[in-house]
Amino acid sequence: MDTTLLFDLDDTLVAEDASIERAFRVTSEIAHSRYGADPEALYTSIRRHSSRLWHGSPMYFYAKSIGIASWEGLWGDFTGDDPNLRALRGWVPGYRREAWATALGEVGVTDARAAAKVSEIFIEQRARFHEPFPETVSVLTRLRRSCRMALVTNGAPDVQRRKLDESGLAHFFDAVFISGEFGFGKPDPRIFQSAIESLGGSAERAAMVGDSASRDIAGAKAARIKAVWIVRPSIERETHEGVTPDETIGNLEELVPALERLGLIEGA
Repeated sequence: MDTTLLFDLDDTLVAEDASIERAFRVTSEIAHSRYGADPEALYTSIRRHSSRLWHGSPMYFYAKSIGIASWEGLWGDFTGDDPNLRALRGWVPGYRREAWATALGEVGVTDARAAAKVSEIFIEQRARFHEPFPETVSVLTRLRRSCRMALVTNGAPDVQRRKLDESGLAHFFDAVFISGEFGFGKPDPRIFQSAIESLGGSAERAAMVGDSASRDIAGAKAARIKAVWIVRPSIERETHEGVTPDETIGNLEELVPALERLGLIEGA
């Protein structure tokens, strides 16, 4: 087992965008049944106001640096001893109240208790959806036989570990590296290098698999390892000028042949 594979999590192994969409849609439908809120209008409103408040917050630059998104602020616990995580943990309750109260008020629901309840409903609904892509388990099972594997993901530790555990994928990985536990994340080459070193691997026999050109692919190239860019047709492509992956695939079923072409694994 001389090949080391590093995997991104969100929209590489698990359907993060689709899960968020479902959680917002189901929450909006429940708000419609309980409070008469127009579900489509509420969906649009909460996406807009949660993003606006997040981008204008004192925590935004920290959150951006380690990859915490506005919708994760609506449901994450942000546990941990890092001072920035503690500050974020203290700030998000007010953020959630304001985001949901503003969104509901915009669609005619002004009861503060309704905003608090809908916020709780969203947290409950988001917990239901941590689903791998259909091919994820079979591909990881195949690769686990011959490769060391680590997860390298940006985000808050509790949020990312919950996604990993509840998607049933944790047992595939020899190590897990989360930006919120390091204070830096992708595309910083240090997190890739730390993951490879922890598994006793080498850059010459390592590859990163991820969907983000600016984080996964640019970071892999900076760390001088192979980069496999997954561009799913159902997810909007994120480009990054000047970054060229070693392989581009449309789903994980294409990963094994790509790794064979790169000389990192042998054909079955």
